[in-house]
Amino acid sequence: MRVIVVWQGGGAMGAYAAGVWRELAPCLQARGARLVGVAGASIGAINAAVIARHHADADWGVAALEAFWRERLATPSWPFTGALAWLPPWSELARSWDGLLTGLLIGNRGLYQALPLNWNPLAGLQRLHRPLLDRSRMLATLQQTVGALQSEPGAPWLGVAASDLLSGELHVFGTDQGEITPQHLAASAAIPLFFEPVEIDGRLLWDGDMIRRSMLPAVIQRVAAREAPSTPADPLVCISIELMPREAAHAPLSGAAIMARVAQLQQAGKLHADEAPAPLPGGWRALHLARGPLPNDGVSNQFDYSPHRIEQLIAQGSQEAHQAWAQWTGEHVEAPSAEPSAEPPAARSARRRLAVEAGPGAGDAEAPSAASSTSASPAEPSAADPVAEAVREVLGTGQPSQPLTPPQISGAADGMVGGTVH
Repeated sequence: MRVIVVWQGGGAMGAYAAGVWRELAPCLQARGARLVGVAGASIGAINAAVIARHHADADWGVAALEAFWRERLATPSWPFTGALAWLPPWSELARSWDGLLTGLLIGNRGLYQALPLNWNPLAGLQRLHRPLLDRSRMLATLQQTVGALQSEPGAPWLGVAASDLLSGELHVFGTDQGEITPQHLAASAAIPLFFEPVEIDGRLLWDGDMIRRSMLPAVIQRVAAREAPSTPADPLVCISIELMPREAAHAPLSGAAIMARVAQLQQAGKLHADEAPAPLPGGWRALHLARGPLPNDGVSNQFDYSPHRIEQLIAQGSQEAHQAWAQWTGEHVEAPSAEPSAEPPAARSARRRLAVEAGPGAGDAEAPSAASSTSASPAEPSAADPVAEAVREVLGTGQPSQPLTPPQISGAADGMVGGTVH
């Protein structure tokens, strides 16, 4: 099978990608898959670039991506909340506030530093050119770890999304059209107010996830133009990973948490296959994984790069990717040993959102076996699986042997309580 992976943005939440890739990469390799494309917006573009740079590594860049987060981006928090960070039941929340305030008021060792003089209200009159954060560290880090990427034989296509500040259009830069440099990645991650826009080819560019329009259709079309039509023996698979959860663990209380929730609701669902051309091109398959909420997401959100939070997200990504793959293929894979520490397994399971889709004609192919080298379609859900129970409840029990078409599966997922797997 030929695989393209598309990553959503989300600042510090991008550490989730390292856990997802740690789980999915070996599963894909075991099936003889070929990585033909990686793409993303904001921190998702940076994750994609790291994978593209290390695509020739034996592990497809798994170790490089984890090291990037742990050694380059994880930043110890300043103890703004003092002893509260060590006193239950306030410790977890206090540590989240420490991480957020450190990320905003001090900076991140590998991405940016705060510009205190620009926090003065009068500087807001020229905020476009007086941003709250300086990205010099980001450019240096990207130059050292990624450099310039271009189209090479055997290398996956790399796509980077950015938003045009003036026209409002979404631009997807790709290695099929030229080099992808740290400037392109910085443009894709230029969060308004926090960073200055980046000018490329006469356009002022902002963060690629600042507009509602999904990059998925453009990415699929660009990859489809490079790849031969899909066959049952060599299907094209689009794996999309979202960091912004549709559900919340609890109602937001602080202003920061409310703004974080607004961003989540605006961005949730952007990489679902429903956003693709109508529907996916013939022969394509799709696996969509949406990160479930953690208790203090509203506070930690995009700026908490503390080692504790990074490890939480990596473990969460690994566990949720494991469940997504098992549900999609019907394979039994040994569960990852690491688990997020802030939430008990039962609560995590109750809050995990998982959407599984199939491309046109998926129901006509046999479910893949564990020994198969390709994945033609998702396996039929087992009777003991909670997702299977939800699917049967939505579709009715009278059609257990009929193939599930993409609209049925999508509708079944949406028919679960808030789209949540119980």
